[in-house]
Amino acid sequence: MIQLETERLRLRAFLLDDAEMMYPYAKDDRVGPSAGWAPHQSLEETRDVIRMFQADQDVWAMLRHGFIDLGLERIWCGHFDFNAQSRRVVEKCGFTYSFTTTQQLTRLDGRTVTSLVYVITRETYMNRLAPQ
Repeated sequence: MIQLETERLRLRAFLLDDAEMMYPYAKDDRVGPSAGWAPHQSLEETRDVIRMFQADQDVWAMLRHGFIDLGLERIWCGHFDFNAQSRRVVEKCGFTYSFTTTQQLTRLDGRTVTSLVYVITRETYMNRLAPQ
């Protein structure tokens, strides 16, 4: 299993055993809708979501991994227009707005939402790391 570790953080792929710790958050109606999914109704639903994450194998939250370890030239991300907290994180990480799109959220009652999509290039990322 791939893991990314720093002094204060460890990221790893989801394990099915994580469902019991994840479910209390996943059923909270203040959490899921901001991320595009309805609050979970059961522990088994949380397990299903973890299985979906495991099948994708392409979701990471570390820019360094993408640019340094994988050698990517650009990284894209997005957030829903109603999620101001995510917008702030995206902007603080150095991403710049690129375009707006709509999508249907099957895990949130099929609702159509607006997503804002951002990009950061390797050059921008590396310049942000350089001492000023």
